[in-house]
Amino acid sequence: MTSQEKEKEIVSPRSEALRLMMKGKSTDAMKILQQGNAGQFAYERLLLACALAGNRHTDEARSILDSVEIPLSKEEEAVRILAEAYLASAKGDQITAGNKLGESLDHDPDMPLTRLSLARHKLWVENDYEGARSILNGQTNFVNEWTNARLTLTAIQTRLGEFRAAYLLSIGSSQEEGRTLPVFLTTLLTWLLSTPLQGGLVLMISGFALFLPYLGPLLMVGALGLPALTNISLRRTNPILVQLSYRILGAFALIYAIRWALLGQGLP
Repeated sequence: MTSQEKEKEIVSPRSEALRLMMKGKSTDAMKILQQGNAGQFAYERLLLACALAGNRHTDEARSILDSVEIPLSKEEEAVRILAEAYLASAKGDQITAGNKLGESLDHDPDMPLTRLSLARHKLWVENDYEGARSILNGQTNFVNEWTNARLTLTAIQTRLGEFRAAYLLSIGSSQEEGRTLPVFLTTLLTWLLSTPLQGGLVLMISGFALFLPYLGPLLMVGALGLPALTNISLRRTNPILVQLSYRILGAFALIYAIRWALLGQGLP
């Protein structure tokens, strides 16, 4: 492949839409796939069906699937089955969704969206942590290439109590992707879990800091905002860390109430 062909592939609607969907931005992917001449190609139309199904536009997704002409290539068939998996999931049929995801990956093991979707299905629906890890590690450099794959692997490690490994993996994501909010929060909270008493020691020290002027209120404000930020950024990738943020808020609120009772003031 020439450099021009590579550049064309990089900026094609297919690759850009896939990149966005791997980042969880299906709405943006839909806009790209609905522009220009992308709708003339079966692969792009099927990918649009995936994005629509993922956003609960099931009737539109079904209409596209019914209108695509056959026969399809192996890669196109994999995307068609992936869309069927998303439709089944949207209807609450998680057994069919899981089976379709596995079938899609068998058709095209190089399709990153299918691999990530199947890993997450095994993690959050089937509670098959080792199975999910095996899917993520089933393709060389998959976890290293895709941020959400790394975040999913950290979720598996967190579930299994491998807090140090999760922290080190999130550190790598931070260095490669920069301080995006999901990566930053994952790094912060997995670091906390990797400390003695799964963060208990750090929280106790922070509890004493809540009694200090100015610093105490600032820490309390940070604790108040933490659950909202984790809900926005990590609800779909690492619910355990979301739960941890609420526990931190609860602990800080209790200690701050004690401060208020002893000092007779909340500020400064």
